[in-house]
Order: sequence, then C-alpha cells, then structure tokens
Amino acid sequence: MGFLFRFWPYIAGISAILFAIWFIYDKGYDAGITYIEKQIEKETERQREANELAQIEAKVMEIKLRAQIDELEEKGRRHVNQAAKDPTADRACISGAGVQRLNRIE
Repeated sequence: MGFLFRFWPYIAGISAILFAIWFIYDKGYDAGITYIEKQIEKETERQREANELAQIEAKVMEIKLRAQIDELEEKGRRHVNQAAKDPTADRACISGAGVQRLNRIE
C-alpha cells in the first residue's frame, strides 16, 4: 500500500498524459470522420446531378434516334411499295426500273 502512495503522483501524471493523448486523438478522429462525411455528401450530390444530366441527354438522343428510325422505316415502306408496283417484279432478273430504284436508295 505504501508503494502506491509513494508513486501516486507519477501514476496520476502518466494517466493524465495518456488521457490527454487519447482525447486529442479522439477529437481528431471525429473531425476526420466529419470531414469525410461532408466530402461524401458533396461527391454524392455531384454524381446525382451528373446522372440527371446524362438521363436528359439520353432522352434527347432517344427522341432523335426514334425520328431517324421512323424516317428510315418510311423510306423502306416507299421502296417496298414502288417495288410492288413494278410489273416485272416477278422476274428472276432485275429490270431497268428496279436498277433505278436500287440506285436511289441512300
């Protein structure tokens, strides 16, 4: 028991130093976590905005492509109708009118 009383000031000082080190470490750790959480929030927001913009651009591209597809389908229907009207369509070789139609295809 006398041993503890004799070294009590040293034990208390070392304990206080260790507590101070732990306290500083813990505060720094908490500050680091807070900083990283803010960075994650900023990056998440940036990605959300980029995703929204990409979705809008994809929708615009889809509309343009759909218009092109409709135009090409219409051209195909016109060519099929023209070919059906050709009186020599049932022949094994291509007629002059058929060659001209093929030359007009873009």
